[in-house]
Amino acid sequence: AINVGAGPIQPLLLTSAVLLSDERTRFRNIALYTSALSLSLILGPLYQASMLFVTRDNLLISMLAFTPFVVLGFLLFREVKLAESVTSGALPDMRFLKNRNFLIGIVANETYSIPFVALTTFGGITAKSVFGASYTQVEALFSCFLLRPSLLGL
Repeated sequence: AINVGAGPIQPLLLTSAVLLSDERTRFRNIALYTSALSLSLILGPLYQASMLFVTRDNLLISMLAFTPFVVLGFLLFREVKLAESVTSGALPDMRFLKNRNFLIGIVANETYSIPFVALTTFGGITAKSVFGASYTQVEALFSCFLLRPSLLGL
């Protein structure tokens, strides 16, 4: 749900990476995007679990607790200035699409995304229906699941 608020910002980071001619800055922006996404995947379920605990598993109220993040995301989105080439309609330099490392990153991301979505979706349903876990416990388990790779990488 935090990604809903950050949704407009993250594509702008990737767009800015495409538009930059400096390769070093481009890869820094991609790293920033990846870090923001990873952080939101860990903190989002943790915040959701906290709100579910406070509201005694009330899904509607716990989702409404994300409203400030959505508003903040849209306010930040309004302040982002696009490069002149975007506003003038000029085509960006697309040579990065031929970069082998970039293509490997895209394939690796997609290879990871499909099982990840299936595991998190059906894992939550299984935890709730088979093991009787509360919504709070399901969200807390998501945070633990998503935090594990970060801890192993240290």
